[in-house]
Amino acid sequence: MPPRNSPPGNAQVADSFIPKRSARLWLALFVLLANFSWAVHYYQYDNLPAPLSADHAGKRGFSEVEAIKHVRALTQIGPHAIGSDALDNAVQFFWLHCWCTWVAQPKETTTTAVAYSALSFASGLRGHAILKTSLSSVWMEHDYSPKDIPYIIYMYVLAEAEKMKKMAHWEVDVQVDFFHAKSGANSLVSGLFGGKTLIYSDLYHIILRILPKYASEAEGSAILVSSHIDTVFSTEGAGDCSSCVAVMLELARGVSQWAHGFNNSVIFLFNTGEEEGLNGAHSFITQHPWSSTIRMAIDLEAMGIGGKSSIFQAGPHPLAIENFAMAAKYPSGQIVSQDLFSSGVIKSATDFQVYQEVAGLSGLDFAYTDNTAVYHTKNDKLKLLKPGSLQHLGENMLAFLLQTAKSNLPKGRAMEGEEKTGHETAIYFDILGTYMVVYRQRFANLLHNSVIAQSILIWVTSLLVGGYPAAVSLALSCLSVVLMWIFSLGFSIPAGFLLPLISSSPMPFVANPWLVVGLFAAPAFLGALTGQHLGYLILHSYLSHSSSKRMQNLSPDIQANVIKFEAERWLFKAGFVQWLVLLMLGNYYKIGSSYVALVWLLSPAFAYGFLEATLSPVRLPRPLKIVTLLLGISLPILISAGTFIRMAGVIIGTAVRFDRNPGSTPEWLGNVIIAVYVAAVICLTMVYLLSYFHLSGAKKSIVLSTCMLFGLSLAVVLSGSVPSFTEDTARAVN
Repeated sequence: MPPRNSPPGNAQVADSFIPKRSARLWLALFVLLANFSWAVHYYQYDNLPAPLSADHAGKRGFSEVEAIKHVRALTQIGPHAIGSDALDNAVQFFWLHCWCTWVAQPKETTTTAVAYSALSFASGLRGHAILKTSLSSVWMEHDYSPKDIPYIIYMYVLAEAEKMKKMAHWEVDVQVDFFHAKSGANSLVSGLFGGKTLIYSDLYHIILRILPKYASEAEGSAILVSSHIDTVFSTEGAGDCSSCVAVMLELARGVSQWAHGFNNSVIFLFNTGEEEGLNGAHSFITQHPWSSTIRMAIDLEAMGIGGKSSIFQAGPHPLAIENFAMAAKYPSGQIVSQDLFSSGVIKSATDFQVYQEVAGLSGLDFAYTDNTAVYHTKNDKLKLLKPGSLQHLGENMLAFLLQTAKSNLPKGRAMEGEEKTGHETAIYFDILGTYMVVYRQRFANLLHNSVIAQSILIWVTSLLVGGYPAAVSLALSCLSVVLMWIFSLGFSIPAGFLLPLISSSPMPFVANPWLVVGLFAAPAFLGALTGQHLGYLILHSYLSHSSSKRMQNLSPDIQANVIKFEAERWLFKAGFVQWLVLLMLGNYYKIGSSYVALVWLLSPAFAYGFLEATLSPVRLPRPLKIVTLLLGISLPILISAGTFIRMAGVIIGTAVRFDRNPGSTPEWLGNVIIAVYVAAVICLTMVYLLSYFHLSGAKKSIVLSTCMLFGLSLAVVLSGSVPSFTEDTARAVN
């Protein structure tokens, strides 16, 4: 029976709602959240369209089956770096394949006559031999020198162009230019090559321009689509970048059926010299006459092999990304990637930097990021290219080009005035790979400032009403967040130092990324749990002392329960503070990824406000409802879980290159980077979930299970039962 002066019903409320969060409930919760997160990742990054044949795609569509033929032809030769004999062989094979397929016709035809003339000029009487002998005999009997490469490349693309001319719409003009770039100096001010001056000479590029015959304005306004033919010396380059070249060739065929309705021409640049320091793009932009007509630049790249080709750089003007969001069938892109790339954390560079920095162009930069561990290694090979990868990029690009080429693009540098203000840059992210959200920085500023102002107002009002005890409780709950970070990092980072000491490889998880869950996520989770629980104990001690007079009319048991419930709520609300601080920092520095903080702040706050908050000071706190947690974090998981998982995969794959020059970096560096990332994700995303742990009856079970997972993972590494590298995932060599 409650004391006489206690508020009616409070004792019953406090007694009857003591939470019973058993080990089974926690297991079900973890399984639910893990499967939901993985499903988000699958639909956002792994759900690829079915490859289409030429018959199914039609002459105006995109066919992966046709595009993959180009990839196969290039990769069968092996690595083809600038100046190598292998590049010579690759281009010969590609040209001969193309010639036998499309150009084998009577000598009187234009294509054969031009082929005969060019090949004869390239290699004397051998040109005549090429036209008269079979593919196998030419391949076995004729040995070309590197000086023949430009002409053979020219003939390959010329054959493609002749085919397009024959099949193109009668109102479309297909022009091909074999461009010899003379000497030049490439000096960029930022990025991987910032502060360096790279000298180049005698680079050869193939440029294909498709435009309507009877729209003169299209000749002076162009959209550039660019990729590079060359590879690094160690790889056949199925991903980087034969897949992109193949997509461009098939795109050009499709565009040639639509261009009669364009207001702009489309230029396809197949450049060489990208792997040597972005020299190919620089030589084209600074030397070719068509470069002055370009209004927008699209770069196709690969940082792995296959999967979805996602936008990882856009702008600075938002026109391109806005058109892409409207037109693309399977939109994929995250400004989180752009923020990381532009920060210099990712040590890489693409031709898009040249188009932005040297030419002052806006546009889009795409990249494949599956299997990042094989990037620039011998395992960048065709068999790892997922079916549907080229179809995904091809259909998106074709729809984008059809929409953008029909619009009126600003001429010259008319977009620069808006770009310099910074208010018109775009914030973009896709949802499950089916819809892309795009809004401008000006709107983001208004939205973020409004949320920040209202949040501060709510907190100030709450503290004024609660007085000094509320202020101290808030400070102690924030301390729990700090302790959570300290302990999470403190538990996971030592695991990174430990692995090189117990394993034959500094990073034994590269070929089996799932090991990261046990090796790093388990100690990071245990550390976060320990840190927050320590904060909970400190907060509980303070509330017990400060609330003794306020609740003196309640029985000791009820007082104890009320204090636990109040401490639990303060820890949950500390998550709001964590994300509010990140939102304020992101808004101040104009970081596009701030939308993640916005979602993780607003969704749990609304769920808490609707289901938990009360305006009555008389009503005692109850334990948090599980439904509050599920409703609060469902939208944030939907928006960000796929990106967090994909970034972990990219970091793991990239870490293999820390070991390419033994002794140049500490063995533990890659492990520590991964440990810090995993701990950060756990502290950011589990701050709300962990607040439910402290009243649970399954604390020992959870801690024991986490320790067992970590111990089992270490045992797997020690036993060597799971290899560090496999046939398809090998140590980087360059």
